[in-house]
Amino acid sequence: MKKGLFFILAILLSLTSWGQSNTKISSELQRELHDRTSSNEQFRVLIVMVEEYDQAQMTRQIQYMEKAERRTFVVNELQRFSRASQNDLMQVLNDGAANGLVRELTPFWISNSIGCTMTRDMINAISQRSDIL
Repeated sequence: MKKGLFFILAILLSLTSWGQSNTKISSELQRELHDRTSSNEQFRVLIVMVEEYDQAQMTRQIQYMEKAERRTFVVNELQRFSRASQNDLMQVLNDGAANGLVRELTPFWISNSIGCTMTRDMINAISQRSDIL
């Protein structure tokens, strides 16, 4: 991939040290973090939350609804769920944005994930969290 491309990568498991493989950070992003030496450089990432909406419960709740009502219910319910699930992490990311460590912060309710651009230090800090994949 070109170095200029945005990297939208899922952060997958916990970072133990730079010398060891981090399964929360994709191998492509790990390579970019290693190859790029500027500490202020930012990287495009996609952070996926661990918590998932119970689809079976959703199906039970909407089974007797009309199509328009069902669509409205699903959108509202997934937005509510994602806001609650992402709340703590969004606070951390907003603090990072206020300090210039995070940019282009975009929460995605449909996949319960957050896209953003962040520094290597923020990537390392966020990858320690237990609420992300």
